[in-house]
Amino acid sequence: MKKRTVKAAGRIGCAVLAFVIAMSSGGTAFASASSTQKDETVYSTLDANGQLKSTTVSDWLHSDSAAAKFLDKSNLENIKNVKSNENPTKDGGNLIWQLDPASTDKTGSNIYYEGTTSKKLPITVSVAYYLDGKEIKPAQLAGKSGKVEMKINIKNNEEHTVNINGKNTTM
Repeated sequence: MKKRTVKAAGRIGCAVLAFVIAMSSGGTAFASASSTQKDETVYSTLDANGQLKSTTVSDWLHSDSAAAKFLDKSNLENIKNVKSNENPTKDGGNLIWQLDPASTDKTGSNIYYEGTTSKKLPITVSVAYYLDGKEIKPAQLAGKSGKVEMKINIKNNEEHTVNINGKNTTM
């Protein structure tokens, strides 16, 4: 197995392990809160052993109306607008996005931005590598040949209580 195969295996492992959560929640806009949506996707990059390297959060704020301002609750760092030139102002834990009127039209208003977070993931990931049935460290795979196996273990560390049909259930 060549070094690039190990690198590819690491990338595949990271891709498999990339923590992607798509979550929709109502955002708040100065226009009409009922017509404003927020879609958020979280991308986490893990190393070959499953340890967290970085987390990037991608947000899309959308209003069906021609909203001039969005108020968005966020604790992200290194925020950058990825599709236009507007930059937010910070007000405590909120971002205020003032749109250029030329960027709003009859199809609505949109802000696409991303930022980073150092929050702990709600999962723990571990990866074990095997060469011909024997466990091996990922760095030791370079230059080796044989049957390679990856065993990925994902543990959910979050639990919360939900009321289902009048009964509290821990999930």
